Formats: sequence, structure tokens, C-alpha cells
Amino acid sequence: MESDGKMKILGIAILILGLLTGFSLGLDILMGFEARKAVHNAFNPFQVMEAAELAVLYFFILLFIVESLRPYYQKKRKK
Repeated sequence: MESDGKMKILGIAILILGLLTGFSLGLDILMGFEARKAVHNAFNPFQVMEAAELAVLYFFILLFIVESLRPYYQKKRKK
């Protein structure tokens, strides 16, 4: 029973990913990009980011890593 729920969540996540990718491709094509450039932008999003956007991305990645490792170190210090 439990794996059935996980499969539904995975299916919904894949469906949303596909719909949002298609929406992004459609908007790029409507803005006048060639289809090849639209696909390139959709599947290589980090190449079209500016320096400030990359800085924020790296900050969030660093924050995620720190927050993930913090409980491990707190448990280790308590022992």
C-alpha cells in the first residue's frame, strides 16, 4: 500500500516536470527563439543565468548542505 502512494507522488512530479518544461519551451518559441535554442535554454538553465543569479543559487546550495549536515554534527557532539 505504501509504495502505491509513492508511485503516485513520483508520477505527479514527472507530470508537473513535463508540463513546466513544455510551458517553458512554448514561451521561448513565442518570444521568437528558434526551437533548437529553446530546447537548449530549457535543458541547460545554468548557462543562461547571470552572475547574481548564480551567486544566489550557490548560496542556497551551501545553505542546504549546512542544514543537512548540522543534525549529524549535533548528535556527534552530544555523545
